[in-house]
Amino acid sequence: MRDVEHLGDAEVEIPPLRLATKYRRSDKRVFGVVTGWAALPNGDGVTIHETHEQRAWHERELVECLNAARLEVVEIIDFDPFQELASLEVEEVKLFFVCRGAL
Repeated sequence: MRDVEHLGDAEVEIPPLRLATKYRRSDKRVFGVVTGWAALPNGDGVTIHETHEQRAWHERELVECLNAARLEVVEIIDFDPFQELASLEVEEVKLFFVCRGAL
């Protein structure tokens, strides 16, 4: 089955976006590259090539930073909207921190 989008009278096949990731343990850096293209409302297409880089943090490090900012962590919620954590070889993907101002 292929994904298509109708732009006026034309039928345009929508290729998937591709995501490549890697993790560099030595400095806890995560890298990602997203490629593909998207159709614009006027019928033109735009190429997508985005690169992302960020540091991977441990939960303990985040709590320490929040405490240093005088925020007390009340609750930590795992964010896994697609229930994929069990299939990944990682501890956590995203966390929400519920905080209140420390006294």
